[in-house]
Amino acid sequence: MTRILLVLTAFLVSQIVWADPFPSTPWELLSESDGIKTYRKEVPGSSIVAFKGEGDIDATIAEICGVVDDVAREKEWMSDLKVSYIVEKKSENQRVEYNESFVPWPFQNRDFVIDAKASFEKKPAPFFRVVMQSIEHSAIPKKSGIVRGQLHDSVFEVRSIDGGKRSHLTVEIFADPMGNIPNWVVNLVQKSWPKDTIEGIRKQIKKGGITPHPKMVEWLKSS
Repeated sequence: MTRILLVLTAFLVSQIVWADPFPSTPWELLSESDGIKTYRKEVPGSSIVAFKGEGDIDATIAEICGVVDDVAREKEWMSDLKVSYIVEKKSENQRVEYNESFVPWPFQNRDFVIDAKASFEKKPAPFFRVVMQSIEHSAIPKKSGIVRGQLHDSVFEVRSIDGGKRSHLTVEIFADPMGNIPNWVVNLVQKSWPKDTIEGIRKQIKKGGITPHPKMVEWLKSS
């Protein structure tokens, strides 16, 4: 699998409590370059490991929300994204999205049905978090010729820094593309995912034409 697809969605009025699903296992620093730190974590009972990335972005959290909530931009910052659409909008802070990613021969493409829940918090500094997991959905049965992957846990968190002028982005992923891809290949490919994701958002910000997410702007003003 080339890239697991982050699906970032509508924003909330309620809070969702998220906790590290494997708190007893420490994160191990793998690399640091271009202001981005990449970590790995062993997952009990699995030969696939979790990965995390952290880095600063020269944009407000409202601008980053504007990027990640714009479905039209997804193919620009998510490598190998072939298909992406909303399956169901459950509420203002939760939706289900379908994604298919291209995988080179001799493997088959992978697809994911993902439930994404978003939350805001104001203290100690404004931030938003999106928590994502694979689910089954009656509207999206498995397709012939495509392997259904499993996104076990993924987090996308943006925290306001420098008085709101910049943001600190943290991304985490633990996913299994399933099928016949060897796990060592999965780990090798997914190791670059955190850095690629953060760099992708940075490039979108530099590209310009970003519309700050209106609900985030309103929420920041109220804080």
